[in-house]
Amino acid sequence: MKWLQLYKVDQDIITTYIEGTGNRDSIPRHFGWLGVPYKYVDGMIYFGESEVEHLKDKCTLQNVSRSMRLLRETSDRFVDVCKGLKEPTLEQFTKFCKAYKDTLGLATLPLFFESVIEGQIASALRKSIGTDKHERCFNSLISLAEDTFGIRERKDFCRLAISARKNGLSPKEISKHLSNWAWIKQHLLLGEPMTILDIEQRLKETMEPEKELEKIEMSKQRRKAELNETLNIVPSLNVLAGISQDIIFTRDYRFARYSEGCFHARSFFTGLARMHKISYNDIIFYLPAEIESLFNGTMVNKATIESRKKGYAFTVIGANETLATGEEYEKMIKKERQSARISEISGIVACKGMAKGTAKVVLSHEDLANIVKGDIIIAQQTVPDFVPFMEKAAAIITDLGGITSHAAIISRELCIPCIVGCKIATKTLKDGDFIEVDAEKGMIRILK
Repeated sequence: MKWLQLYKVDQDIITTYIEGTGNRDSIPRHFGWLGVPYKYVDGMIYFGESEVEHLKDKCTLQNVSRSMRLLRETSDRFVDVCKGLKEPTLEQFTKFCKAYKDTLGLATLPLFFESVIEGQIASALRKSIGTDKHERCFNSLISLAEDTFGIRERKDFCRLAISARKNGLSPKEISKHLSNWAWIKQHLLLGEPMTILDIEQRLKETMEPEKELEKIEMSKQRRKAELNETLNIVPSLNVLAGISQDIIFTRDYRFARYSEGCFHARSFFTGLARMHKISYNDIIFYLPAEIESLFNGTMVNKATIESRKKGYAFTVIGANETLATGEEYEKMIKKERQSARISEISGIVACKGMAKGTAKVVLSHEDLANIVKGDIIIAQQTVPDFVPFMEKAAAIITDLGGITSHAAIISRELCIPCIVGCKIATKTLKDGDFIEVDAEKGMIRILK
C-alpha cells in the first residue's frame, strides 16, 4: 500500500486507536464515502494515498460546508460528554469512546479538502490578476482572519498581566483564566493542564503586555484588511474565500475542542486508574478493549505499558488492526531515523522575513522548555500548546504542513518568519546550530 505522510503529533494509545478506527468507520457512516487506512509510527501519521485521493474527489463546496459543520458539531458533543462523565464505570467509558470516535474519525477531512480549495483559489487568481499581486492575494485568502484559540488565550493572558501590574495579582482573575484556559496546555490525553505556577512563571517572562496585545490586535486588523482588499479586487472569489476560512477555522476549532474535552475527561481516567492502583499516565496507554477488561479485573503488565510509552506503531487497514512495540517497532522506525548532514534546506514560505539564531529542535513537548527568546524552533509540526513558546522564537521551521498549517497560521498572526514543509529539518539540524532563516526565498542555511 502507498502511504501519504500527513502530520506529526505524539499521542496516547487511546487517542491513536480511536483515530485509526474512526477514520475507517466514521467517514463511511456519516457520508457513505470510503474509510481511510491509517498508520501511526513514532508520532508520524500516514493515510492510504488512494483513499485520500478518493476523498478529494468529493470536495464539492456543499460537501466541504457540510463536513466542516458536522466536525464542529461532533467536537462540541464530545466536550459535553466529557464534562458529563461521572463515576468511572464501563458505561461511562463506552460513552466517552463513542463520542471521541464520532468526531476524531472526521478530524482529517479539513486536511484532505484544503489542498483542493487552495488549488482552486490559485487557479482563479492566475486568471484574474497579475503575478505581482498574486502571492499577497493568495496569502490573504488562506490566512485565518479571526484569532485562533491559542491567540485568544494569549490576549486574555496579556489582559491578566496588565491588570496584575496595575492592581496586583488577583487570585480571582487567575482562577477565571484557569477556568477558561487550563486545557490549552494539555495535548489530547497527554500533558498536564495549566496551573497557577505556570501563570506566575509566564507573568515573570511577560515584559510588555500592552505592546504585545496591541501587536496581536494590529495583526488581526491587517489580516482582515488584506482579505477585504483581495475580495474587492477579485469579488468572484467570495464563495471560495468563505469555504477556505471555514476549513482553516475548523482545523483550529476541532483540535482545541478535543483538548478541552480530554481535559474534562482527565478526572474520569484518574479515578479509573486509582481504582486499579495504576497511574493516569499508565491507563492512557491501555487499548480501549484492555480498559474494558479492567472492569473484569484483567490488567496489562507494567513492562508492556512501559514499552508502549517508549514508542509504538499502530496500523488500521480494513478490519486488520496491528499494534507494534519493542523490537518490531524499532525495525519500523529505523529508516525514519536515518539522516544526512547538509548545509542548506528549503521549504514553503508561510510568513516572510529574515532571522538568525540558535536552532532548538523540538521532538517532544519536554523540548519546549529549552526555548529562550531569540531561538529558532525546528519541529515536525506545531500544535496549539506550542503558542507560548512560538512567541519567543525568532523564526519557526517545520518538516510538515503547508500554508494553512498551524505553524503557518500562528506565524502570520505573530509576524514571525516561518518556513514549512521542509521535510528533513528535524533530521538535519541539531540543537545549538547557528542558522539563518531566509523566509523571503524559503531557505535555511547552517552558519556554524
